[in-house]
Amino acid sequence: MQDRALRIAVASGKGGTGKTTISLGLAASCDCEVTLIDCDVEEPNVHLFTLNSENNQSNLQNQENKCERACFSVDIPAFNETLCDGCGICKSACFFNAITIIGNTPLFFPELCHSCGSCFDQCPKNAITVVSKGIGETRKWKHGKINCIDGRLNIGEAKSPPLIKQIKKSAINDNLIFIDCPPGTSCPFVAAVNNADYVVLVTEPTPFGLNDLKLAVEALEKLGIKFGIIINKADSNSNIITDYCVSKNITVLGRLPLSREIAQVYSRGKIPALEIPALKSEYKKILENVIKEASK
Repeated sequence: MQDRALRIAVASGKGGTGKTTISLGLAASCDCEVTLIDCDVEEPNVHLFTLNSENNQSNLQNQENKCERACFSVDIPAFNETLCDGCGICKSACFFNAITIIGNTPLFFPELCHSCGSCFDQCPKNAITVVSKGIGETRKWKHGKINCIDGRLNIGEAKSPPLIKQIKKSAINDNLIFIDCPPGTSCPFVAAVNNADYVVLVTEPTPFGLNDLKLAVEALEKLGIKFGIIINKADSNSNIITDYCVSKNITVLGRLPLSREIAQVYSRGKIPALEIPALKSEYKKILENVIKEASK
């Protein structure tokens, strides 16, 4: 048993490459108890495969009701216009342009606020107080040996990184923690991969897949996080990814085939790595490669 859980993030530069399928497959292939965190808080879907065992909507709703839930809030400023003299110090302190001054009256844009606290700290009139604003919820449940955690951002909320950081903090310290990341390479991606020991980049052998893979590789290189690549939906065009990996000296952790059977299993809300014997052995090999690379 290691001192700290090994954190493996599964990410990609674009949506639809198979991050969730592979996250589930890696977690399900482990012989020990593991944690799987769904950090795509704007559209989480791990629960569709780990709660809906009977594959019907009513059962899914019943199981969701049994999840351990907690509301998540962030601190935002509230302005006392009686005390405020419109000096504009709070506006200058805000790096995110969430505050402006109209005449001598502060105007606050909560959707731009990052809850940094600068305005609270620097107001000379004590005209700003802290209030809580609920932006989502966290959920926990168990599926066999997998401890599942996800977050759901409230509709209309624009800032997912605070919620992503919160669900990562609540992870159980098992041997292994898998982090199913949101797509792309923007702030939610950075929040999800931050502090990961290793990142598995999932790509597909298409020009779009290669283009967005390059963006993800560039981001991880700047963040200084180790990574390798899984080629998903591999077919005769896979050389477009393989050649790039050779040119960049990037480890290819494994290849998973383009398969109608996999798509059919996935569409029924089942985990392909558990339902298809040949695929299960392939995931075992990939998992061994991931742990080997992450432990270097």
